[in-house]
Amino acid sequence: MAGETQLHEIRDLFGEVVTRIDSKSLAAALERALLAGIDLRMTELGSNDLSGVNLSGANLEGSDFEESNLSGANLRGARLAGVNFASANLEKADLTEADLKGANLHQANLRGGNLTRANLEKALLDRATLEGCNLEGVQLRGLMMRGAHLGKSALEWKDLREANLEGADLRGANLYKANLSGTHLEGADLGEAHLLGAGLAGAKLRGANLEGARLPIGLAIWWKLVGKRIHARLASQTPGKMTLSTTAKLLDDNLYAEWKRSRREAREIARHFKKHHNLDL
Repeated sequence: MAGETQLHEIRDLFGEVVTRIDSKSLAAALERALLAGIDLRMTELGSNDLSGVNLSGANLEGSDFEESNLSGANLRGARLAGVNFASANLEKADLTEADLKGANLHQANLRGGNLTRANLEKALLDRATLEGCNLEGVQLRGLMMRGAHLGKSALEWKDLREANLEGADLRGANLYKANLSGTHLEGADLGEAHLLGAGLAGAKLRGANLEGARLPIGLAIWWKLVGKRIHARLASQTPGKMTLSTTAKLLDDNLYAEWKRSRREAREIARHFKKHHNLDL
């Protein structure tokens, strides 16, 4: 019936229904309860204060926590596939080994959280804040992180293949030996980031800031000779694929002359990257 209160079934670890409760009462109960392992699939819990709640190992697949306060929450090992955490506060939450596949974390605050060995495959983290997060062993392949802020989050040895980090704040990020094959990094801030040993085959770096970053030698030379000026002046306004030769045609006379003087080195670098890395610069 229209206006009828929706009741949620609370199940125990064996799948048996323990009770049925409405969303408001459920939120109030969660504030003071230890609910490790509980089944709360497809539950509406948006805009509630659930700070410090213990939902470790719980099944929350498909649930809605939009704009909820989950700061300090224990979600260790929780099943969170497809969960809506848009604009939620997950600061210092424990998401160790949690399954967040396909979860919506748009504009979520994950600052200082623990995501060790969590599965974030195909998750949406556009404009999310992950500064200070522990991301050791995290599965990040194919996720969307446009405009996200990672700061100095640990990302060494991470699989970021085909992820979309367009415009992300990765300044100072540790990407040592990270797999960035096919990763979208257009317009990303990689200033002072650690990229030594990173796999960059097919990575898209158009408009990215690499100032002060620790780079593989070939990319470092390219950035110094050509990339810094090209990206600073043209990356934000040049559509499509940007290459050394096509971009040079767009430069003013003075910059073009400067680029032309170093064309031999630039061409060697371009050939090297085309052959070994297939970078989209």
